[in-house]
Amino acid sequence: MLLVLVFLLAGFVVLQLRTTDPGTVPDEVVESQQHLVESVARSVGASATQGVSDLSTVAVLPEAKPEQVLTQLQQSHPKWRGMALLDAATRKLVAAQGEPVPVEAVPDAVSEPTVTPVVRAAGDVRMLVVHPLANRPGWVLVASSSTGIPNTPLNGDLRQGLLLLATRTGEVIDTRGTSVKADDKPLQTLLDRAKTAAGGASGIVVGDPAPDTRQGQGVVAGREVAPVVAYAPVSTDTLSGTLGLAVLSVVHAPVGEPSSSWPGLTVAAALVFVGLLGFGLVRWAMVWPVRGLRADVLAVAGGNLKRKVRRSHASEVARIAHAVDHCRTELGGKKAKRRGPRGTWSVRIPVTLAALSLLGWSGWTTWTQGRVDVDVPQPVIANSRSQLGNTADAVRRSVNDGFVDLRAVTGLAGGKTPDALRSTVQQLAERHARYRSVYIVDKTGGLAVSAGRSPLRKAAEISGDGGVRLEDTTGRVPVLFAHAPLPDGQHRLVAEFDVDHIVTLLQRSPGQVRLVDAEMRTIVATDGFVAFQHIPDGHLRDSVTEALAGKPKATVHGAGTGRTVVASRAIEGHGVVSALRWTVVAEQPASELDLASNEVRRAALVAALIGVILALMLFAWHELVLVRPLRAAAKAADKLAEGDSRSVIFPTRQDQIGTIASCLEFCRQALVDGAGRLGAVRRPSGAATDATELIPVVPDTDEDRSPRRKAQV
Repeated sequence: MLLVLVFLLAGFVVLQLRTTDPGTVPDEVVESQQHLVESVARSVGASATQGVSDLSTVAVLPEAKPEQVLTQLQQSHPKWRGMALLDAATRKLVAAQGEPVPVEAVPDAVSEPTVTPVVRAAGDVRMLVVHPLANRPGWVLVASSSTGIPNTPLNGDLRQGLLLLATRTGEVIDTRGTSVKADDKPLQTLLDRAKTAAGGASGIVVGDPAPDTRQGQGVVAGREVAPVVAYAPVSTDTLSGTLGLAVLSVVHAPVGEPSSSWPGLTVAAALVFVGLLGFGLVRWAMVWPVRGLRADVLAVAGGNLKRKVRRSHASEVARIAHAVDHCRTELGGKKAKRRGPRGTWSVRIPVTLAALSLLGWSGWTTWTQGRVDVDVPQPVIANSRSQLGNTADAVRRSVNDGFVDLRAVTGLAGGKTPDALRSTVQQLAERHARYRSVYIVDKTGGLAVSAGRSPLRKAAEISGDGGVRLEDTTGRVPVLFAHAPLPDGQHRLVAEFDVDHIVTLLQRSPGQVRLVDAEMRTIVATDGFVAFQHIPDGHLRDSVTEALAGKPKATVHGAGTGRTVVASRAIEGHGVVSALRWTVVAEQPASELDLASNEVRRAALVAALIGVILALMLFAWHELVLVRPLRAAAKAADKLAEGDSRSVIFPTRQDQIGTIASCLEFCRQALVDGAGRLGAVRRPSGAATDATELIPVVPDTDEDRSPRRKAQV
């Protein structure tokens, strides 16, 4: 059975340890584009969610005049191009600022915030956010802002382009990167298919390969490329309905040459050799000697005292053979030797060698096939850089928008006391997942109003005009907070950012992602981390240094299975967070990528693990079923050869070794009762079909109780 399992494992190795490139776009390139569009779609959806949060901040302020609300909204949120207050029932304009908002796009009944993309006559796109006012029932706040594709790094070698699609009309409303030519019929066909499916779920379509007709540096003559279109709808969990947008990515990916490699043939051949070698070794060193011994002891136990018992180099077999030969010689009337040849090896040795050879094959397979170098394609590396750019932008927007929220509240607070702003502070903490706590402090740092969890910041005076700070670089949890002074000059509004929310933003990029400062201290990380722990010297520190110098990039470091893809991106742009000089750096093991070499490596590790299991099964089964019973029989045979004919030898198994133990017992009985115990007498007379007879009880007489009679009995 073990030999059959070894052959089956060899077949598994042949089939699984192979790499096949049928002349198509590699799967890892296709998967990387899918991840990219999903990341960009999340960024667009986050912008829409933030628009609702911006209006929610000012929509809950009590006793605020309409003109004051719009003025403060424009001052605190410059991104809004147009703002208006409407009577929801009559759509009458109450107040307005900036460019005219498309009133006709406002829903008839507004009971909750809504977001609607609107394409203007000029062709540009506006994101229209409608939010009902909590303090003025029947009034709605409408604001429009420019929207589009985030500033995501693109891959020029693949002629990558990003498109923002209005799924209701199928119109492309924004583009970045390489534009799609109208005369490219195959690509236009793929785009039409993607546009049709983009409103429902994410997906990807791949076109037919064609020669690369570009000219210039980096273009391989005669290489074929295939168009790949990935798409993902824009949605958000905080809003009802769909936004009616989708993000599409278009690349021209190189097609691999049709090839096939079978590295598993050598591994499978080695496994077959090891299996046959172990099988032959166990057969030659244990199975065949035991079977030969069984034939000889059966002959002696059957009464053939002239049958010589063959010797063996197996220690246990040789000891049993000597005991049987001892009985045969004694029963023949000759004087037998007390000790005979003890054999050369124990039967445990061939079993151990066979198991070790299978374990050695597993180790060799792990070393040769489980540690192959991982070749990471350049498109996958570029995609890591693009995804990290989206992540850095998401962190920047979240922190900046947190400060903007506070500035909007303080701008509309007027001369209100902290108690009058209590409900606003509570709703600010409840509506925004980015905050762990929001509170108002006085000049000494004492709490006046608090909402959310207990503050982590130390009670101390806060100075300055407002901004974002990291309290210190010690402690177990980093305390990042935004603050803005209230108009009374005596109090300050503070919001502490939730570390778990920042971790969620960092998880948009694959691998272990860290947020570090200019001194190489870890602020937040996706995996387990120690706050403010310095990044060790090496490629991570070098990558952060280059990102801070304005040279963000993604590279591959290491060798073998230890290769990692490292990407870094400094948080730049407008806003208060850029002054912190933070960098987002990601490190992803190449072994986690969906690459063909990784598939071979994983299959090799699985085969090696199965080999270990088979080796343990081989040793355990032979040890428990064969070796130990045979050694027990050999131990009993030694006593018999040494003259101990009173110890009964019990057969414990119904197999060849059990037969040998039974024959030893018959030989022992023959030494006690004479050679007549051998032969036919060793088996009960009659047949299995004979009726059972009850033997009468022998009466207990005085003669039977005599010492002499008892001794005879």
